[in-house]
Amino acid sequence: MATEQKQTRVMLWCVPRAGSTAFLRCISNRDDVKAFRELFVACNFIGPEARTDIAKKMNVPIEEDFTFKKIKAKLEADYDAPIVFAKDASNVIYGNFEYLPKGYIHTFLIKSPHKVHISKHLLFENAKKHAGTSFQQFASTTANSVRSPFYAMLELVKYVRDELKQEVILIDGDDLLANPEAMMKKWCEAVGVPFKPDMMNWEKNGEVKWEMSEGHKMFMELSPEASKNAFNSTGFSSGIATDHSKAHVPEHVKKSIEDSEPYYKELYNMRMTLD
Repeated sequence: MATEQKQTRVMLWCVPRAGSTAFLRCISNRDDVKAFRELFVACNFIGPEARTDIAKKMNVPIEEDFTFKKIKAKLEADYDAPIVFAKDASNVIYGNFEYLPKGYIHTFLIKSPHKVHISKHLLFENAKKHAGTSFQQFASTTANSVRSPFYAMLELVKYVRDELKQEVILIDGDDLLANPEAMMKKWCEAVGVPFKPDMMNWEKNGEVKWEMSEGHKMFMELSPEASKNAFNSTGFSSGIATDHSKAHVPEHVKKSIEDSEPYYKELYNMRMTLD
C-alpha cells in the first residue's frame, strides 16, 4: 500500500432513498478517508456500457473511464489514506458481481420499502418538472432492478456472505436515525476503524469531500431534490428523512412496495442491532 499504516477499505451498498448521502457525509467528514460516491451507478448511466441513453437525452456527456472493469481497478488502486470508503447502489452491481473490488469489507444500508418507494416516486415526479419528460425514462431505468432493489440487495448480501465468506454488516436507515452515534460506533467497530465523535456533525451545504463522476454532478444539478435534505443537514436527524405519511400512493408504487416486502423482511432480520 502507498501508506505504511494498516489500511481499511469499506463499501456501503444501498437501496435507493435510504439515507446513504448522509452516511457518506458522516464518513467523509473525517480527515483520514479517501471517499467515492456511486462510481458503479455512473457506469450504469453515463459510461460507455450504460444501460440507457438517458445521458444523451439530457445532454450529459459519456465518460469513457466509467466501465465496470475500470471502476473495479480504480477502487483497487493505491491511495494514501488509512480508510478508503465507497458508497454505491446494490441494484447496479447486481449481475456484475465479478466486478466487486477486492480487499473491501462490504456493508449494507436498507430502509422500509414503503419509505423507499414513495420517496423515489415523489423524487421522480419533482425531477420531471425541472428536467423535462426525458426524466420519465430515467425513472423507469432506475427501476431496472430485477423484481425490486431489495431483491438485488438480498442477492448481493447472500453473495458476500456465502461466496466471499464475510460477516453481514447491515444497518436499517430508521435504526440509524433513531440512535445515530451508537449505530455508527457499532458500524465502525464492525469494520475495524476508530470511531471519531466529530464525524457525527458536518457543515450545512459544506464542501463535497468525495470523488464522483462529472455526469453525476450534472444529474444532481438537474435534480437537486435528490440530496437536498442530506446537504441541508448538519448531522443525522429526522430532518434528513422526508415525511411521506400524507403522500398519495399510486397503484404502481403500492405494487412495488408489496413486491419488495418479502426481501426487506429477510434483510431486516439480518440487521445490526444495539445490545
